[in-house]
Amino acid sequence: MRAWLSCTGAELLARDAADIVGRLAAVQAAQGLSASAEQIGAWEASIARLRAMVAANDGGAWTIALEYDLIRLGKRIDAVVLTDRAIIVLEFKTRDASPTALAEAEDYALDLRDFHAGSRDHPIVPILLTEMAALPLPSQPPLLWHGVVPPVAGGGAGLAALVGWVQRHCPLAQRSLDGAAWLAAPYRPVPGIVEAATMLYARNGVADIAAARADAANLTRTTAAIARAVAQAKADNARVVVFVTGIPGAGKTLCGLNAVFGPARQEGAAFLRSWAGTRAGRSS
Repeated sequence: MRAWLSCTGAELLARDAADIVGRLAAVQAAQGLSASAEQIGAWEASIARLRAMVAANDGGAWTIALEYDLIRLGKRIDAVVLTDRAIIVLEFKTRDASPTALAEAEDYALDLRDFHAGSRDHPIVPILLTEMAALPLPSQPPLLWHGVVPPVAGGGAGLAALVGWVQRHCPLAQRSLDGAAWLAAPYRPVPGIVEAATMLYARNGVADIAAARADAANLTRTTAAIARAVAQAKADNARVVVFVTGIPGAGKTLCGLNAVFGPARQEGAAFLRSWAGTRAGRSS
C-alpha cells in the first residue's frame, strides 16, 4: 500500500483533523524528514477541503488516499479520491495555477493509468486545486470518459462543486471501484534508463550484452580506452569529454553505458547520447 493514510469518506469526516495531520507527519518523520509549518498548514487546508467535498456529495462510501507515492516520478499525489464513477487525482497548490502545475496533475494521472493495475479500467480525472484562485466550473465535460480525461483546474473553495460536476457527467463504471482492492493493487513502474542500466550491468559485462552487429573485441578496447582517459583526467585533476563515433549498431551506447555503469565505473562520470534526427516529446 503506497498511501501514507487511507480511509473512507465517512472515516474522514469522523476523525479529528489534527489526528489525520499527526499521522501524516509521523509517516514523514519515519522517513527521516520533518514536517514544516508550511506543510502542516497545507495538510490542514487540504483535509478541510476534502471533508467539505465528501459531505457535499454524500461520499461516505468513497475511498480517500492521502500522499500516494509514485516511485517512478519520485513524487507523491496529494490525494486520490475513488468515487463510484471515477478515480480523481488531486494536486493542491496555494497560488500556482499555471499550465505547468496543471500538467503536473496530469502526469500523476498518466502514471497511475500506465503503472497501477487497479486504475486501468476506470476513468481518471486529474484536478488542480489552487487555494488562492477563483475558477469557474468547466464549461463542457469530456466527450469520452476513458483513461485519463483532460485535466481541469479549480479554486480551493470549489472542490466540492468540481467533484460534484464530475459525478454528474461521468457515467457509472462498468466495473465498480473497490477501494480496498485499488489500494492493494500492484504498482509496477518501468525503471528509467539509469536504473535499468545499473541493474543490467550489475549482472552482465559488455561482452555478454553486445548487440549482434557489434564487435565484442572493439567494444572491450573502446571501453578500456574510455576508462584510461577518465583515469588520466582524474590523475591530472582535469575534465575530459570522450566522443565515441561509429555506424548504427557499432556499440557506441554500450561503450558509454559500460564506462559509466560497468565494473570500471568512475565516480562523477556522466553518459550523454546524441539523438540526431529525432525529437523527444510526451505522449498522452
